[in-house]
Amino acid sequence: MAKQATKSVSEKPRGFSFSSKTIQILKNFAKYNEGVVIKPGSDLVTMTPQKNVFVEAKTDDVIPVQMAIYNLTEFLNSLTLFDGLQLSFDFIDNGVVLNGGNSSLTYMFADPSVIVHPEKRVGLKNPDFEFDLGWEYLSRVMEGARALSLPNIALLADSKNRLVFRALDASNSSSNHFDVVVLEKSPLESGEEFTVHFRLENMKFLELDYHVAVSFKGIATFRNEDFGVQYAVGLAPSAVPTT
Repeated sequence: MAKQATKSVSEKPRGFSFSSKTIQILKNFAKYNEGVVIKPGSDLVTMTPQKNVFVEAKTDDVIPVQMAIYNLTEFLNSLTLFDGLQLSFDFIDNGVVLNGGNSSLTYMFADPSVIVHPEKRVGLKNPDFEFDLGWEYLSRVMEGARALSLPNIALLADSKNRLVFRALDASNSSSNHFDVVVLEKSPLESGEEFTVHFRLENMKFLELDYHVAVSFKGIATFRNEDFGVQYAVGLAPSAVPTT
């Protein structure tokens, strides 16, 4: 009597592919860190090598295996070799074979230990204030910072108790600056003036509206619930409330 064939325990997932949302998220991740460790499931996370920005996002995909990618930009560029073709991922030991049309690419994964990546999530409890931020305000002040070659974005409550984004050089009190009024009334209940600073290089966000939470202890989060993304950004060293 013939033995019934059994499925090999080492068989790897086949026929997987990234959704357009996953690719969009990973392109954004590559602006913060060239390497990424993608864990099985639908949650994607990364952090800057300096560990001052933590990004988490939820994708539509259920990723079947861990993927440690040392050069994320290179990997994403390799996907464009299959533009216009039905692309599928066939996973192998410590790597993946990309198949599309009559072409294939074998891409090997890295050792996760050589990639700076988060081991746990970063949260913000009991923020000092919160507010909703439209993308048009954020993009406007960042445009001003780039036009004037200014390295910082300040978030401040001015003497009129308005909430203002200011592009400036935080290390130079006499620098040019460019202001965008976000709210006519500061969300800080005490009504006190304050200023916190961000580095422009850390604000490489997806073009979305955000709910912003700020703690004077040195961190701010920018979250979009609908898309499922959050940026936890460390405040620049000079970022302290005005007393």
